[in-house]
Amino acid sequence: AKVLEALQKEQKFDHIVAGASTFSRDVLPRVGALFDASPISDVIAIHSADTFSRPMYAGNAICKVKTTATLKILTFRATAFQPAKSSGGSGTIEKAPEAALFFDGVEFLSQELHKSERPDLQSAKVVVSGGRGLGSADNFKMVYELADKLKAAVGASRAAVDAGYVPNDLQVGQTGKVVAPVNFPAFSFKILNFLLVTDVSFTYLRRLKSDSYPVQSFLLTSI
Repeated sequence: AKVLEALQKEQKFDHIVAGASTFSRDVLPRVGALFDASPISDVIAIHSADTFSRPMYAGNAICKVKTTATLKILTFRATAFQPAKSSGGSGTIEKAPEAALFFDGVEFLSQELHKSERPDLQSAKVVVSGGRGLGSADNFKMVYELADKLKAAVGASRAAVDAGYVPNDLQVGQTGKVVAPVNFPAFSFKILNFLLVTDVSFTYLRRLKSDSYPVQSFLLTSI
């Protein structure tokens, strides 16, 4: 937030934008408070220079928002827009101004970055997820194996995270990360949780059933 504050004072931008992520959710509300501007989060549609749509109540309602702020602070849900071309832009990368990064009495110790060969969970086209009914962290390895074969991201229900099967950065749903893949195989998910997990891009739900694997499993796919 301190870096963005220094950059905004220097450049005086009209917009500060970011992808909707855990990081931007932490930083941009603080930036908004510093400049007396209310951020608009999870934008899924742009109607004009000052009017946007965003989901509310776990996606059950879509709110159309108009801002009168001079500085517009926005986060965009990546899965709601078509990917931009990776070439042809005229933007440049510039070094941010120096800023005091830490408050008095706070000491930076370390930061661990977790790298993965799998796609980013929030923008992946295929997400393989597992729930508590898998029974253990060892059984959850089957989800990883299938994801690797499909070149997919891995997700988990809140119950699976609470049970300690996987770390919380894999949690999807109302209290986790919102996903909108083309295909979403989910194993041991309650149907209510399954519908709360996903964005609005799906049109077909099939229940997968096997006598040898009685746990509820679903495949959600767009057609």
